[in-house]
Amino acid sequence: MALNPVKRAKLQAFHMRNQRRILQIKWDDFVTNEEVTKITGLSDVRTTVGQRRIRLFGHVISSYHLDLLWRPPPSVAQGRRTK
Repeated sequence: MALNPVKRAKLQAFHMRNQRRILQIKWDDFVTNEEVTKITGLSDVRTTVGQRRIRLFGHVISSYHLDLLWRPPPSVAQGRRTK
């Protein structure tokens, strides 16, 4: 799922609004988004989403690779159970 520009802007606005709420910065205080980012030390939402996508992709690929390598142990009986 790609993050189109409208969704990205809404997500960034949500992120900044919550950072300002946590820092108790009122709407009439003149504090830029860059200053808020410097105060909190958090990265941009776009980079966070990108890093998490890459991390998830790594997990998916490694689990897929492990599924291909998995073989049932030889002690497991094959075929139908007998009564």
